[in-house]
Amino acid sequence: MGITNEDLKILRYVQDQQQITLHELSHRFHKNSTSIRRKVDMMNLYANEPLIEIKRSICTCKLSYEELAIFIRNLSMFDYDSTQMERMNVFIIKAFFHPYVNTSDLYASWNLSLTTKKHDMQALKAYLATYHLAIQTVHKKGLTIVGEPLYFHLLVARIMYILFDLQQDTTITERISNNPMEHLCYTYLEKLEGYREEAFAKIDQFLTNYDMHMTTFSTKFFFIFICLTKLQPFKLGENYRQNLPLVPRHIYFTDDTEENNVYNLVMNLLDFSKLLDFPYDEKLANITTTFVANVRNSLTSQIYEDQDLINDCYRYFYKKIIQSHLRVNLLDRLVRNTKDHFPVLYEIVQKYSRDIEATYELDFEDEEYTSLTLLIQKNIIRNRIINTKMQSKAKDIVIVSNSTYARIDYFMAQLKEVLNVNLVSIIQLSEKEKLHHMKYDYVISLSERIYSILKQDDFPVLLLNFFLSDNDIERLVLYGFSRIETKFLTASFVEDIYGLSKEDMIAYLRNTYNDYFI
Repeated sequence: MGITNEDLKILRYVQDQQQITLHELSHRFHKNSTSIRRKVDMMNLYANEPLIEIKRSICTCKLSYEELAIFIRNLSMFDYDSTQMERMNVFIIKAFFHPYVNTSDLYASWNLSLTTKKHDMQALKAYLATYHLAIQTVHKKGLTIVGEPLYFHLLVARIMYILFDLQQDTTITERISNNPMEHLCYTYLEKLEGYREEAFAKIDQFLTNYDMHMTTFSTKFFFIFICLTKLQPFKLGENYRQNLPLVPRHIYFTDDTEENNVYNLVMNLLDFSKLLDFPYDEKLANITTTFVANVRNSLTSQIYEDQDLINDCYRYFYKKIIQSHLRVNLLDRLVRNTKDHFPVLYEIVQKYSRDIEATYELDFEDEEYTSLTLLIQKNIIRNRIINTKMQSKAKDIVIVSNSTYARIDYFMAQLKEVLNVNLVSIIQLSEKEKLHHMKYDYVISLSERIYSILKQDDFPVLLLNFFLSDNDIERLVLYGFSRIETKFLTASFVEDIYGLSKEDMIAYLRNTYNDYFI
């Protein structure tokens, strides 16, 4: 028996936390303490020094992220006990890049039984069916996958985009923490190398045209999908277009109309720094308005202007409906325990999301409830009556995070509520070299791993909790951040707005004092 994927998840989690109680770890992974101890003992057999130490019911991991990644990377296929899903992923990748897959040879190379192969193939058939795909036998050769090409391309992209790191010069390197099965899938990326420069050039031109950025995960996923589409071009069938649950978007990406339709669908999976146009769907608009009204009526906090919240929720629901239709969701795991921070709001969101879930056959989980809770809480913060204008100089900050822009928007709403700050930029870890050419006071990190990397490079980085604590605020004050002062200069303010029409005054206040006027 070797190290399993679940073992590595436990190891990664403890390494990220550095120290955690055995009780908390057991609760996190839904295991009893005896099972956790057994798994830790098993993992420690594969290392010269203990990976995790358990003393007095406290679990401690002293490994750096790099040391953890190297340990995982050095595991051989015989050290690793693969899961059924991992074996299915390998088959899917091989079936995309080869005319057929000889499963007998494949499972023999893994030293796995015919019984295991049989069970895997049965599970794979059921799994592929949810993507409108099926297994087909190639006579006397092996098996292949047939069906809707859009879903096949998306499925392969979803498997592959997490397996590599994107460098500043758009070269790609293998993620150092890939386990043996992930490494096997990664090797097929070399078949896309011929399309790499063209794909990144198209992405760069698109982002330049719209003056925006994408998160690293979104960039990697879009890159893989474009390359796969160049390798195996396809078109959307008429039946597929008719089955779309919402009016499709029409954003320019490429001159070819058929290709552009495909890319517009995929854009709903991606996270941009700027909001792109969303088409109007009357049914969704009505459901969204009802959702916001129900939430608003259940809150003790007053929301004075709800149109921004309606727009935010409409865009979120639109993306989620298309993502569900495409069966791809690029999750953001940065934020944990939102339910603990906002239990009442979280439950309100759960309650009033049922209508949209039933209407569009969605199955929201903690990820969706968390996103909606933070989105609404951000609007609650913005709607708090503020009669202040900051007089002291704001600290300029850059946030380095691979999280979604919506998550960072919420974080900034918290920060601006209590401190005088100016956000210079949000960048991904892969773009850290940009920090050498920016003017700022501090870099903010919300991740222990990113903080460690930036600290090693001598950047003035501060590590904060996503949900800001009193200790975070006090630390920032010690570093020279100023709390928001409490008064406007009356004469100066009147001079600024004197003579403006009502419409110009509204526009001026929203543009100049957008943190205060809603």
